[in-house]
Amino acid sequence: MGAVTSRAVRLRAAVRRAPRALYEEAWAAPADRVPRMGEPDVPVWRPSLLVLLIIVAACFAVPRTNELAVDATDGVSGWAVLAALAQSAVLVAGMIRPVGAWWAATALSVATVLVTEPVMSPDRLFPWSIMGMAFQGGALFLLALRVSLRRAVGALALTLLLGLALTLHTTQQHNLDLDRSAPVFVVAMILGAALRSLRLARKDLVVQAELTAEERARRTLLEERGRIARELHDVVAHHMSVISIQAQVAPHLVEHPTEELRENLTGIRENALEALAELRRV
Repeated sequence: MGAVTSRAVRLRAAVRRAPRALYEEAWAAPADRVPRMGEPDVPVWRPSLLVLLIIVAACFAVPRTNELAVDATDGVSGWAVLAALAQSAVLVAGMIRPVGAWWAATALSVATVLVTEPVMSPDRLFPWSIMGMAFQGGALFLLALRVSLRRAVGALALTLLLGLALTLHTTQQHNLDLDRSAPVFVVAMILGAALRSLRLARKDLVVQAELTAEERARRTLLEERGRIARELHDVVAHHMSVISIQAQVAPHLVEHPTEELRENLTGIRENALEALAELRRV
């Protein structure tokens, strides 16, 4: 009975934490930091990629506008221009804020489907048109480049679930394309996640190489200090030996050494021998 109660308490606690955990995982958790322009780790190809993405987004706006405006009323046609421009801007923003850009892209995609669905030709792909697939897949790709695989898979699952939900509430028959859009989104997510893994692996290799270089430099420094210490030890030991021998021989070089001189020389020899013994112990 106590075990059942404990499991129930843990389950309620997990349910209470779920909304906050979902919020942090889907929105609040930061994406991978990308070095800013001018920093040493910034990729040399990044400016070119940003320019290419802007060009692609600009080229995307025109066919997307035509796609949204086909078989639509004047009101929807005017709205289609704004929607296409907004989607193009969101695609570019994915380079800087991939999480927010993906949420904005998903919201715009759902909004365009809901607005155009009643007036859409039954022969057109639904819910993801050709340009809609490209737009949502691009946003998903940019997201997978900067977040963990778990978050990327969650975004993919939410995209697929939203597409399925849109097909369940329609005002007419449509040419459903879930079987074609799903592989596109999966490939976009896998490609982005693979490139992220490759980037992180290269970053780890660079960090490991720096650590190895630091360790090698530290080891070289320690070896140099050890060599200097050994040489200093040998020099000092040699001088102590010389002093001991000179102190032993000095009384014999004087014809009538005084007792005081003998005692001083003996003390010098004993001190030299003690110092030499200390050096040998070290």
